[in-house]
Amino acid sequence: MLRSVGRYDYPDKRRFDLWYRCPIRSCTVYIAFEDGWESEDEVRHALNAALKKDICAIKVTRIVLESAKYNGHQFTHAGQRLEFSSCRFKPYHPHFNSDFVAVDHEDLAHVKDLKSNVAVVSFNSEEFAYKFMTPKCYQNSFETEVENYRKLDGVEGVPRLKAVVRKAGLIQGLLMSYIDGIVLWSAVQNGSIWDEETLLDITYKTIRVAANLEQHKFYHVDLKCGNIVRQDLDGEVYFVDFGGGWTDGMYREERFHHISRKGPDPRDALFTLGRTIWELWAADHPFRDASLDRVENDTVRNIVRDCDEGNVDNIVQLCALYCPLLK
Repeated sequence: MLRSVGRYDYPDKRRFDLWYRCPIRSCTVYIAFEDGWESEDEVRHALNAALKKDICAIKVTRIVLESAKYNGHQFTHAGQRLEFSSCRFKPYHPHFNSDFVAVDHEDLAHVKDLKSNVAVVSFNSEEFAYKFMTPKCYQNSFETEVENYRKLDGVEGVPRLKAVVRKAGLIQGLLMSYIDGIVLWSAVQNGSIWDEETLLDITYKTIRVAANLEQHKFYHVDLKCGNIVRQDLDGEVYFVDFGGGWTDGMYREERFHHISRKGPDPRDALFTLGRTIWELWAADHPFRDASLDRVENDTVRNIVRDCDEGNVDNIVQLCALYCPLLK
């Protein structure tokens, strides 16, 4: 099985830089696809060509075969052929495309780490969350996250994007509002949130933020307790990680293909919100046909049921029904 080290997609969506591990020489091979690539088979061909040439950087040029005549009848050759030539090795540095205002990494002062690719930093004497790419991150998710933060600028319950971060000339991170608090999944797992009054408050505020997003024609496609932060100062909740992605159990299986093509509709978003609230109260990851008996509070059980069964048309209606006192 081939192992990808990294990739970079150019803005024109035609050129691709790929880095793969050569399974025979145990080295990284840089592959420059100038006219796009269609399958991992082409990567195998490129790696074989690099092996034969004993090089670690190879350029792939796609040659489209022209029409030809045969016995007086016109026919077209099937497809194309690939040409391979050596090129200069380009080290892999995770980065993405963005035209948003950028700041230099050298101007950030590290304060503390939050997780593997998120840290708290100081910039112009103010603390921010700094999320950066690693080889395990996807370029597209960072580009998507930038555009979503720009789209949702000023919406209550969403961190604000300050800038993208440039390092060694490459855009490789985001500088966002720092929400000083705890991720809900961590809180319910370690028992720091256990009283019913606090859980109810978090539930209502989570619904309110989801309704705010819906009013802006937006749904968080990877909503779950792991992507919600409760601020220590005032108990407000914020949704984070707007780069897209999927989590098992948060959508109906039969809706997967539709959502992957067109995105979630109001009923899909309701279901995901209900799974998130179930996760908060059950302190467990949702699973198919997760029992409502795991939610002991009657009101919350009704909320989850309404989300699961689609007893309201959208999240705004759900918010009006259960959270009338929240402004």
